[in-house]
Amino acid sequence: MKKILSKFSILALLALPVATSCELDQLSPTQPSPDEMTNSMNAAENWRLGLYATLRSVYGFNSSDVQTDNFVLTNQDANANGPQFTWTFQNTDVDDPTTVWANAYTTIFRANAVLTYVPQVLTNAPALTAADTLEVQQILGEAHLVRAMMYQRLATYFTDRYDAATASTQLGLPIVEEMSVDYMPARSSLDSTYNYILKELDAARQLMNGSDASRYLTGNVVNYLLPEAAVDLLEARVALTTGDYERAVKLAGGLANSGEYPLITTVEGLQDMWLNDSGSEIIFQPYQSTDERGASWTYFTGPNASLSSQLPWTAYVPNMYPSNEALSLYDATDIRFSASFFQGWSYAAYYATGNANNAFAIMLGKYPGNPALKVSSTDTYNMAKVFRSPEAYLIAAEAEYRQGHTTEALAYYNALHHTARGAAELTTTDNFVEDLCNEYTREFIGEGLVFSAYKRLNKRVVRSASNQQPGTNTGNAAIDIAPDNIRWTWEIPQNDLSANSKLEGNW
Repeated sequence: MKKILSKFSILALLALPVATSCELDQLSPTQPSPDEMTNSMNAAENWRLGLYATLRSVYGFNSSDVQTDNFVLTNQDANANGPQFTWTFQNTDVDDPTTVWANAYTTIFRANAVLTYVPQVLTNAPALTAADTLEVQQILGEAHLVRAMMYQRLATYFTDRYDAATASTQLGLPIVEEMSVDYMPARSSLDSTYNYILKELDAARQLMNGSDASRYLTGNVVNYLLPEAAVDLLEARVALTTGDYERAVKLAGGLANSGEYPLITTVEGLQDMWLNDSGSEIIFQPYQSTDERGASWTYFTGPNASLSSQLPWTAYVPNMYPSNEALSLYDATDIRFSASFFQGWSYAAYYATGNANNAFAIMLGKYPGNPALKVSSTDTYNMAKVFRSPEAYLIAAEAEYRQGHTTEALAYYNALHHTARGAAELTTTDNFVEDLCNEYTREFIGEGLVFSAYKRLNKRVVRSASNQQPGTNTGNAAIDIAPDNIRWTWEIPQNDLSANSKLEGNW
């Protein structure tokens, strides 16, 4: 396992070419010289593109989903996700927690490089215009936002639940701003970690100015840059986590009420969003093209051309199914059910039943494969929806509820649950925490947000081995996980703990 916070990984990062976008390369394909890295707006834009290319690698299938009661593994998973599914994972293997840690800090290092080198363009590039200066500021603002995104993501998994009474002594994250290859940071407190995230968000808000990137960039990627609304939504997440409910309502409620990212109200609209990566709710998704694709989403479906050629149906080999616990949460009138799931022929079910005519199962359909990203017929590449506006409604609903504003809480909840999605109206807040947990599943199943909601809301996770679909690996499906289980907080990778004696572990 690679050491992430070490001088070797930092040196490797700095050796990467800054021009990483196939569509938008503006420098030589060979490694640019130090002068070329800071002497033009083209150089500044290439630093930006390198940041986004690195960011794209962060968001894909997130195995924290299988720690919840939202999914069950099939007999085809071959234990690829078994350790997290059963809550028995360690920190000594190259597993998903290690990858989350590595990808996040690699992206932080890339943001640090942008914040170190791009300001030099202001002094090294000749004849900059006022528009050039604004664009440099915008790039720097995006880098601050990306750092905040990564630290918030790391805090979700690698720190304990935030407790305002003890946050100053709770373990936070190692904060890395240095470009020095010898920098070996200790962990800050959790309070300091969240204050740092807020500082980064404030810097992003001050610098991001909505300048027109099409002046500098060509191609479709200009439509996939981080907007200022992402700053508000991320800060609302942080405010909800740290108990600043008034701020959470101001930011999330303001975004929900702005009309800038209106909720989709039809099955067809939601299906189009999942298929074609297009829809009014999407605040940010990292850019992909056939030349620049992230990880595929084969775990949920695994379409198989060879099997399909032998059958009158498209054949799938999924690693996981949505659980009965998740499927049972949807009202018959909830448009999300038919938009998020589909019934298809499953080799896992056939393997279990031996009957090809009775081997159908319900699978997650949020990642069917964007036709514009397909190279082969079985490709399942879709852009990850990092920020969507429905989250603003749930943040505002929870924050209002925490302040005792039950009428306002129900209004935000039902604007999503009832008005937009068509489910039965909720009329009481008697079980509102459980209702919120269920709504996060209905809305964000398979998107990597459910685990963080469960963790924040002290959800007990109970998953049954019975009443699951044919082909489920029932031998390890049953769990009953209390809110105090140690693995709600992931351990820092062992090699990082070994390499940096200043790092204190979680377990």
